[in-house]
Amino acid sequence: KPRKPAPVKLSELTRRVMEVKLAVYAAAALDEPKPLVDALNEDVKPFAREAATTALERWLPQNPDNTATFHKQLVVKLFPEDQADLVVSLLRRKGSADLRTPATLDSLVDLLGKGASVAVRELAFGTLIRDVDPSALGNAKLDRYDAGGKAADREASVAAWTQRVAEIKKRNAAEDAKK
Repeated sequence: KPRKPAPVKLSELTRRVMEVKLAVYAAAALDEPKPLVDALNEDVKPFAREAATTALERWLPQNPDNTATFHKQLVVKLFPEDQADLVVSLLRRKGSADLRTPATLDSLVDLLGKGASVAVRELAFGTLIRDVDPSALGNAKLDRYDAGGKAADREASVAAWTQRVAEIKKRNAAEDAKK
């Protein structure tokens, strides 16, 4: 006789987090950019921003009109044109050569502290931790950044990223000098 799997009980918090993430993924599947913009700029729920980033990175390339539709929704949601352009640019992911340039690295760190919106700060952080320095995962000083947190709370992470990017720039310069 086959054994029944034990029922899984999720905590209320885990259940709500999963519901929010599922709603964000569903919005992308249904071609609804408004909830994606809301989730990406959510200041209290970092898991919603993370889900929105993942959903947008997959949704935008599915249709040539998606980028323009998303950009328009950013502007409708009161993003200035330049900030909407920056959000779209950060979602497009930079190439590895561009991510090695000191100007790009400095710009990403600057956006962590001074990005005009939660969305811009979240995407700059995602670029740093995913594309520039994946080894930062697990480093409490680097991976605990909260784009929706208070400016004072973000300062320690910005300082740690400033230091880490300085190390990366030195390493890149040394590698480039060997070529």
